[in-house]
Amino acid sequence: MIKGTRVPVDLIIGKLAGGMTYEKVMTEYDLTKEDILAALDYAAKHLSDEEVRAVV
Repeated sequence: MIKGTRVPVDLIIGKLAGGMTYEKVMTEYDLTKEDILAALDYAAKHLSDEEVRAVV
């Protein structure tokens, strides 16, 4: 969740990935640009810990 809201980070990432603009996300979910950037930062940090292994 984005701090102070009930909006999940994955929802925001999905909306942006689907082509929604920052402005539209901000309006639709009552967020600030800083909220969106924090969601992106959170996702990037958690994905950087992910390990990918080849399956043979």
